[in-house]
Amino acid sequence: MNIKTKLILCIGMLVGMIILLVTLSVVNLQILTATEPDSPAAMPGLERALLWISITGGICILTGLCLLYWLPRSISKPIKDLKQGILEIANHNYEERLEMNNNQEFREVAESFNGWLNG
Repeated sequence: MNIKTKLILCIGMLVGMIILLVTLSVVNLQILTATEPDSPAAMPGLERALLWISITGGICILTGLCLLYWLPRSISKPIKDLKQGILEIANHNYEERLEMNNNQEFREVAESFNGWLNG
């Protein structure tokens, strides 16, 4: 998966969750405003609404934190691998090969690098 696809996927997930959270808040707010404040159904409805909003908000925050950890790492790892390969060649280790089959952006660089070493 290339970097652009990863970014679009992550941003799409976050936007979707934010839309879900806002929709859930609006629907629960409409339900709560439709009931009388003194009615017996008002307090359980409010508690249920707060529970669902809290759960959805917590999932959004956890997902955001996971993406904050995973996305930069998945982008910087191929760069570190390329740097390490170049350093190995600079240290006259000509047996070093770059394996970047999982990354479209760096696959061609790795193939050129490995081809140059073979040639």
